[in-house]
Amino acid sequence: MFLLILLLITISSLLLFWTVKRKSNYWKNRGIPGPKPLLIKGNIDLIFGKKNPFLLQLFNWSKKYGRIYGIKHGWLNVLVVSEPNLVKELLVEKFEYFHGRFLCPIIGDVDTNKFIHLFFAKGKRWKRLRSIANPAFSISNLKRIMPIIEDSIKININLLKEAESSGKCVDLHEYFVELAFDIIARIAMGQRDSKQFKSEYCQIAVDIFAYFNTTIFDYISFIFPWIGVNILEPFVRATGKYRGDPNIILIDKITKAIKQRKEEKMKKNEREEEENEENLNNKKWVDFIDLFLESEAENNEIEFKISNGTYNKKEKFERGNTLEEMVLNSVLFLLAGFDTTANTLTLIAHNLVINPQVQKLSFEEIEEICELEEGEIIDYEQLSKLKYMDAVLRETLRLCPVGDVNRRCEETTTLGDITIEKGTYQGWAISHFRISHLSHFLARKVSHSAFRFLVQMRNLFRFFLNPGTYVAADLFTLHRDKKVWGEDAEEFKPERWFLNENINTPTEYYYPFGGGPRICIGMRLAMMDIKMVLVHLLR
Repeated sequence: MFLLILLLITISSLLLFWTVKRKSNYWKNRGIPGPKPLLIKGNIDLIFGKKNPFLLQLFNWSKKYGRIYGIKHGWLNVLVVSEPNLVKELLVEKFEYFHGRFLCPIIGDVDTNKFIHLFFAKGKRWKRLRSIANPAFSISNLKRIMPIIEDSIKININLLKEAESSGKCVDLHEYFVELAFDIIARIAMGQRDSKQFKSEYCQIAVDIFAYFNTTIFDYISFIFPWIGVNILEPFVRATGKYRGDPNIILIDKITKAIKQRKEEKMKKNEREEEENEENLNNKKWVDFIDLFLESEAENNEIEFKISNGTYNKKEKFERGNTLEEMVLNSVLFLLAGFDTTANTLTLIAHNLVINPQVQKLSFEEIEEICELEEGEIIDYEQLSKLKYMDAVLRETLRLCPVGDVNRRCEETTTLGDITIEKGTYQGWAISHFRISHLSHFLARKVSHSAFRFLVQMRNLFRFFLNPGTYVAADLFTLHRDKKVWGEDAEEFKPERWFLNENINTPTEYYYPFGGGPRICIGMRLAMMDIKMVLVHLLR
């Protein structure tokens, strides 16, 4: 008996080792080049954490392995592409196959997890949440919020002047972070006054980005996705308050704010409602909380699970969102609305300092187009006429894209002539597996529980064999392609946007905000913010 058990253990160990070895060489076995992965961990040690910027590592690998190569992000298979036709196919032409994102497994199953926002959602759920948020970013609403943005900018400029007069060294990025967060807090959360360097939320948001995808929980989740979803995700959520997790702290604060706003609206009598209806027509802007509350689902229930994992652009969906979705979307817009804007402003400021001629031309354009008297506010039409400034912004994002672009394969298909496989399970959660099945099997010898347990073990093994495929676009390589941008592609040259016929409409070569149906929803707001800040800085 002992020898039989030993033999079974030996055979199982050898089978496990063979499986791990085979899956670690997933790309090599398919004839696709790439960096050599370690067993189980893959290439994660070279791309995880703040010391290993993901986009820069992809850029370096593209120089070595070419425009198409594969990496192992922990246990997950990632195809990296920088061929323009493949990137367009990924983001636009085959969106129905690639409508999900590459996320840390600790996020959980985006189809069934209640705590999912627009950035994480996919398929029908993504369509529903996007349709609710779209009005906040309409041109008419952007025009209404311009005075709010202008007020925050002027306060920030005064703070910069005070710092300069004190003779101390000024970290522009720090001031841009405060400004960008103040703007998004006012227009998204309804914050009435500017709270730059006084906001309790801003430091929490900065802390979230400091730890984003860098914790030991994230690391383990990429290597063992099933553990990340089924064990670490509920553990992190349950213990967040005690660990001082900034994500949980911010979620709790925004939950209270939304509930308070909801209670205030419910307490209004008919007379107040009539007054508010009249005021609403004259309201200067629509903040996100009001927008979400207007679309709240009845009884906070809505069907958001995608039964087959597919996406159909003509499919109808129930319009509405749950309290959890309102909270998470508010968190999303707070975080995404300030970080990328602050980083882009810092990069532009750097480029203007080291390129004085560009700064001079930008200033002259502002003086010519924005002839403002004291106290006047720049309008949307004037901003749209700042073509050279627009080129400065585009050129900065070409050389230094501030976000990565990736997708998850939801249905097996091809990208070019490469077959991209859908995983055995679209969600990493083995939804019907419960520890109780094992306990029943061991303690009560119940045949049904034993059968269920064995079935789930088989399903888990199937996922272990085929976790699915993800595709990442290497924007640094694509945005510096000399065939498209010229021999001076590595140089900062805003004029190229006027001189190069290939990039007058660079839809196939330029994706700083992503592309296709999932292009960044806040793109127009971000560009408007940045232009308004530059107008005031350079005047």
